[in-house]
Amino acid sequence: MKPFATTQLYLLLLTVLALSSCGSDNKSVTPAGTLFIRVEGEIVSLNPLNAKASSYARFVSDKIFQTLGIVDPESLELKPLLIKSIPSTRKVTEGPYAGKIACDFEIWEDAFWDNGEPITGNDFIFTMKLIHHPLVQTGGWDSYFENFAAIDLDPANPKKFTIYLNEYYILAIESMCQVPIYPAYNYDPEKVLSAYSVSDMMDSTKRAAMVADPKQIAFADAFSGPKFNADPAHIIGSGPYLIDNFSSEQGITLVRKAKWWGDKLLKQNPYLRAYPEKIVYRVVKKEEVVENMLRNQELDVALNLNANKFLELKADTSLDKLYDFNARWTPTYNRMLLNLRNPKLSDKKVRQAMAQLVDYNYLLKSVAAGFGERTIGQIPPAMPYYAKNIKPYEFAPAAARQLLEEAGWKDSNNDGVVDKMINGQRVELIVDVNYVSTSATTSAVANSLVETMRQGGVKLNLVPLEFAKLIANTRSGNYETALLAASLDPGLADFAPYYRSNSVPPAGENRSALADPELDKVIDLIRTTEDTATRNKYYVQAQEIIYDDCPELFLYYSKQRYIVSKRFDYVISSNRPGYYEQFFKLKTKE
Repeated sequence: MKPFATTQLYLLLLTVLALSSCGSDNKSVTPAGTLFIRVEGEIVSLNPLNAKASSYARFVSDKIFQTLGIVDPESLELKPLLIKSIPSTRKVTEGPYAGKIACDFEIWEDAFWDNGEPITGNDFIFTMKLIHHPLVQTGGWDSYFENFAAIDLDPANPKKFTIYLNEYYILAIESMCQVPIYPAYNYDPEKVLSAYSVSDMMDSTKRAAMVADPKQIAFADAFSGPKFNADPAHIIGSGPYLIDNFSSEQGITLVRKAKWWGDKLLKQNPYLRAYPEKIVYRVVKKEEVVENMLRNQELDVALNLNANKFLELKADTSLDKLYDFNARWTPTYNRMLLNLRNPKLSDKKVRQAMAQLVDYNYLLKSVAAGFGERTIGQIPPAMPYYAKNIKPYEFAPAAARQLLEEAGWKDSNNDGVVDKMINGQRVELIVDVNYVSTSATTSAVANSLVETMRQGGVKLNLVPLEFAKLIANTRSGNYETALLAASLDPGLADFAPYYRSNSVPPAGENRSALADPELDKVIDLIRTTEDTATRNKYYVQAQEIIYDDCPELFLYYSKQRYIVSKRFDYVISSNRPGYYEQFFKLKTKE
């Protein structure tokens, strides 16, 4: 999970539907029951700092790897997990770090790794080395730690440590508290990374030496290889669960550790609770199969079924006795990614034209069935810094054709598709669309786009793919366009991993390869501006630039629809993925 920040106004606008309190009864946890969760796509890696890990994988790995803090599912506030309290930042006024920003942390005394070694500040240092290692591809995690300056361990107690930053950063605390902490004894038993400090890894000269170091090359290869990504025996964290079995195509089973350090601290920290004995993640792609499994009570949690199917099942009285049906706004939006490296899509007028060849009203009414809302960009419309001054693109085929003509695209051979001479060859505006066909929602969106784009002279060629292949293609740049939803954490947004020019994969999540120097400057201003009013102006400016550049077609924000078994007491959250598996408690039979 990427860093999270709270915004009070956003919290007021969200309807938090909690079916069970997240508080603790201060009693020890007796594990009970197996929780079955439907996952929509393949999970190819359970290494959360690996760029290949999908969002599904990161949600599962949260039960294995712990972070310093956790987001409360109801209040959405950051709470301590591995640490005793969430720190605040302070300005250092004297000593070697004068002028820098400092944050003080203390890990629980009873926090231990599975091999009996205590969890200390050294483990945070090791994790920072993973993030900054020049040969380890972490998918943009390093962008959240660009201001990292140093870390000091308390000489009398290594569980106490202070992190220093070079300057203010809007997600400083959130970043440090939500990075998964790794045990060096398991991931670097030969202590290869001990040859370099975190500062070394941020120094260009020393980074160059690391890139040429055979030991570092071997380490990076191993870290990104199958051993630490798919082998249950070597995927180890400080969390309450271990992997029982792992199949990227069928699913994953987690089992609760027989002896886990967190059980001793439930009175001090209820967020360490872990109720289910087993958590089974079942990869189920087809919605008709999901429906059958629900009717047979083979699933306890199923999210984001096609909106019309969701309403149909909700109206079924036999299912209503077994499951709770509800929906809430979450920071998840549907989009069409555009690869700006492709000559057909390099002109923003072409992209703007495509944005006006989408029947948004149809998508909202028929596909989303009322569970959607228009947006002009990545920021949720409920946020106080959403650019309300921008009018969303509308379905306007005539205006789209005019833009295409201005960009040199005309239907010269009267075949209904506009064309243009590129490098001496006539090229028709036929664009491939990667999408996951097993998703009824995505398929409906894709079919609608085929019809409406044709009205502007753009032909879409549908390319159905498995989810893992779709993710791989968009990260490698091996695509033209793709239908791929995106989820953010509520609160302050950092555009850097998604739109800054140096965040093209594997360095980040800028899959469209947008490169706008003006936007880069504004993004950096957002990251380092403390004053809210000033920062909000920069947010609006950034949204205006992104809207004009049009690296994605922002289709709509959607309500997350969930179906949850009444066998459990649970909490549903506006924080993704929408549920906290470890808090599902099997109801006591009367």
